[in-house]
Amino acid sequence: MGQESSKNNFCKGVIIAVVAAGIVASAYFGTTILQKKKEQKRLRQEVVETSPTMRAIHNRGYITCGVTNQPGFAMLDEDGTTWEGYEVDLCAAVAAGIFGMKGSKKDNVKIIPVEVPDRFTVLGKKGIDVLLAMTSHTVERSLFEVSLFLQGGIFSHMQDLCC
Repeated sequence: MGQESSKNNFCKGVIIAVVAAGIVASAYFGTTILQKKKEQKRLRQEVVETSPTMRAIHNRGYITCGVTNQPGFAMLDEDGTTWEGYEVDLCAAVAAGIFGMKGSKKDNVKIIPVEVPDRFTVLGKKGIDVLLAMTSHTVERSLFEVSLFLQGGIFSHMQDLCC
């Protein structure tokens, strides 16, 4: 009976230790998560206070994104009512970073289709907050652009089979 009692006490001790470790871990990680959320909120507020564009986005409650009307990148759905695609998803991700994941994609995002020749003019005149439209990479643009999608080009030719 002594071994049985000792075994039960050991098991109870292990269970209590595991539960205690879980409580301590929950308290620690819960506090860490709350601290991170507070820090993120503080940083967002700081950016809003220092950037006129961010202040305008925050005050209006949504971000305007310029996109090209290209299948897979940005296009209206079959009903012609909702934008979808890679550029649209990127815009939603930017909005989530600004607004902290509150609301839905359609609440915090306004998609504005832009034509290739006019895209930089629309951005420069503040017709959109961010340009996510297809743009070729140039040395001049490398100063302010971030490549979001890269495509390679291959040239091929027919080899002359005759002598």
